[in-house]
Amino acid sequence: MVSQIDHVAAPSEAPDQPRPIRWRRGRVIALAVTVGVVAAGIPTGIAYAADIAHGVRVLGVDVGGRSTAEAAALLRNRLAARLAAPVQARVGDSVVTFAAADAGLTLDAEATARRAARTRPAPWTAVFGSRTVEPVVSLDLEKLTRVLQPHVGAQGTPPVWPAIRFDGRTPVTVAPQAGRGLDRHAAAATVRAGWLRRARIDLPIADVTPATTAADLDKLKTGLAEPAVAHPVTLTVDGRDVEITPEAIAASLTIESDADGRVVPRVDPTKLKTVLAKAFAAVQTPATDASFTLHNGQPTPVPDAPGRAVDVDAAARALLDVLPRPAPRRITAGTVPVPAARTAQALRDLGVVELVSTFTTKFLPGQNRNKNIKLVADLARGTVVPAGGTFSLNRLTGDRTLAKGYVMAPVIDGGKIKNAPGGGISQFATTAFNAGYYAGMVDVEHRPHSYHFDRYPAVIEATTIYPELDMAWRNDSPHAILMDTQWTETSVTVSLFGTKRFDITTEYGPKSGITAPRSITLAETDCNKTDGIPGFRQDAWRVFKQNGVELKRERFSWNYRAEPKFTCVPVADTTVPPPTR
Repeated sequence: MVSQIDHVAAPSEAPDQPRPIRWRRGRVIALAVTVGVVAAGIPTGIAYAADIAHGVRVLGVDVGGRSTAEAAALLRNRLAARLAAPVQARVGDSVVTFAAADAGLTLDAEATARRAARTRPAPWTAVFGSRTVEPVVSLDLEKLTRVLQPHVGAQGTPPVWPAIRFDGRTPVTVAPQAGRGLDRHAAAATVRAGWLRRARIDLPIADVTPATTAADLDKLKTGLAEPAVAHPVTLTVDGRDVEITPEAIAASLTIESDADGRVVPRVDPTKLKTVLAKAFAAVQTPATDASFTLHNGQPTPVPDAPGRAVDVDAAARALLDVLPRPAPRRITAGTVPVPAARTAQALRDLGVVELVSTFTTKFLPGQNRNKNIKLVADLARGTVVPAGGTFSLNRLTGDRTLAKGYVMAPVIDGGKIKNAPGGGISQFATTAFNAGYYAGMVDVEHRPHSYHFDRYPAVIEATTIYPELDMAWRNDSPHAILMDTQWTETSVTVSLFGTKRFDITTEYGPKSGITAPRSITLAETDCNKTDGIPGFRQDAWRVFKQNGVELKRERFSWNYRAEPKFTCVPVADTTVPPPTR
């Protein structure tokens, strides 16, 4: 009898015999699952292989499968023409064309690429479809409003913006009224969405209603404006008190609308500073600019010193907070540093290191004209003329008036010697002209006197009449020029310090066309007698040298008239002989 075990073949027996059906079905199922998982992962791997998934587009540009840097560069490149193109908009019936920059319109390519990277479409959509991402666009609302608003024109009716204004200490309400025009926030949203997409952006004329209502305004009047000017406010600055009067409060409190008709009360720091300028001066320390002093004939910078000023921004905020309150009202504010406008280091950087030129003219002691010369010399002392800058005597002095301290002294007026405020300043003009002349400065404007006075060098001298005739020269050197002035009872000196460039001398030509003075008798209340001065014509050459080598020369010429010999007689004398011709 045969055992059943004999019917089970060993593994080595009959290797081509089929396996049981249950074993084959399990392997097939396992294989199918594996293939399915792998197949499902294929689109995910493809879609998310880079920073930005496949299938992501911005303004029609496919940025999928790229890094954010690559996508940003691609957007700038593909959209360059659209970004540079003029923007066309229609405001109601009016068409306006403007540059994107005029409205502050910009595409932030990097931010747009980062937004695209955060977009994750479904894997199969990324492989076989697409997903659109909105660009990151910004604009300047104020600039856009300035571009569009003029095109509203007669199509709209301007609204009345609410406000409270002061008539002295009395608050006066300006009631709001709606109008029609451009809704600037809606317009901005439309422009932002339509730019780079549409050839023309349509913006309707719409109702414009101020944000602050009449009821709001009434509350502001009773709750702020009226109590604000009912009593003064005491401001304490570093332990010292300053009174802010109701008048000063009314002048600095601004209750006006913003661009949307929303009333925003504020104390204007600039206005507060202006109305309290005198009061603030008592609790402030002005900054001291660096200056030059002469030490052993050399210019030496004197250090600057910072000042302290009332912190008007803090004072304005504190003042606004207490204005609705009853008296007594007190606020505090500190001080802030005020830097000097000119520092010692800035002076060192100017290149003012040595004496460049100096010139002196003489005058007789005890004359009125000497006071005017000294006054202008004091005014000019310490003047710094920067590289490329111009020294102008008329700009320095302005109108020479008695109120400024000038006195009456002789001037040439219509060929006669008359008295006027500031007479004698031409002596300083001549001295400063020659200092600039010998420093190599460029002659901007000057004119010699009509008559030649021997206290001045011939031809290279200058007169001045405010405002018609100036004495001015330009500093064409790469370094600044410092002007120093000194006077005595018989002379005035102008010295210029900087970096010396030239050695300058003057060569004169001979006098020609010499004319003798006439004798003229004058019966005038304002009469100055003269001895008469011959007239003549003469040339002078300014010679520029460096290291003994002549570089160039400039010609100056002038034709002096003969000054008459004026004789003065009393006005009441009717026997005055006719003028001698």
